[in-house]
Amino acid sequence: MTDLEMADHIYMEPLTLNALTGILEQERPQGGLLPTLGGQVGGLNLAKELYRAGVLERLDITLLGISMETIEKAEDREQLNGLWPRSMSRSLPAWWWITSKMRPRLLPK
Repeated sequence: MTDLEMADHIYMEPLTLNALTGILEQERPQGGLLPTLGGQVGGLNLAKELYRAGVLERLDITLLGISMETIEKAEDREQLNGLWPRSMSRSLPAWWWITSKMRPRLLPK
């Protein structure tokens, strides 16, 4: 967040595991961490790195709005396909190629 009226502090650091770990160690957020801001590259991937490195557990930080299990399921096509309603006549595609706004085309595996 880069709004001084909303944020207590603003950090201009690279989005890396080490930089974020240092900030979290210093700030010790009591409410938790909202990883869905910043999309997959920003928030979700960094949340996974923090989780795998044990930082979230060590600092007793909770993910807000999404669980690690949900992040992993959403990124795993096989698991995501298993969540798709059985009433659907076909499974989720492995890849889509958008050739226009109106006509997505399924690419072969």
